[in-house]
Amino acid sequence: MWNLENTSVGTTGKHSDRVKNYFVCEGDRRLNYDEVIELWVQSDSFNEWYTSQLTSHPSKAIRWETPCLTVHNLDRDFEFVLVDSPGLDRPVNQRPFAEKFKDSKANSVITFPNLGRNGIMVVPTPEPENRSYYCHLLSFLRGASTLGKIASVVDREVTNIAINFGAPLEKRCGNASMKFRYG
Repeated sequence: MWNLENTSVGTTGKHSDRVKNYFVCEGDRRLNYDEVIELWVQSDSFNEWYTSQLTSHPSKAIRWETPCLTVHNLDRDFEFVLVDSPGLDRPVNQRPFAEKFKDSKANSVITFPNLGRNGIMVVPTPEPENRSYYCHLLSFLRGASTLGKIASVVDREVTNIAINFGAPLEKRCGNASMKFRYG
């Protein structure tokens, strides 16, 4: 079955314990991006396992990031870092995205380029009664048991972007590479 291999990211000093690097493995073998994306698409049990790995993180708030992905490095080992980010654990402020949410439907997500135009933001449409879950990744995933439909829509949109990131991402982001970042 699957497991996470935790490696050092080479940070030193008082914040060295805030950044952890992980590889997804099946047994002793590291999985590559192509394999992980395929599992996200085809395996509910993998998605449940992966989500449980993130939600079991001891921090209140984290950033989740992967290295830049292109069509030329899908065979690269899938890795991600979790950055303990207590500053993200704050009240939700919808004002920065209010214009983008204006035409969105309930239980949906919106996607748009980040300010640097080097990544895609995938943002679930907040439900008024569950607004506190939308501030950062862990609060969203931990609250997803009551928001399962939205969580699956987010998973599907991230996977669609990953599968189709060539020309569509180039149109939307101005380059042909993608970096996952949630935080």
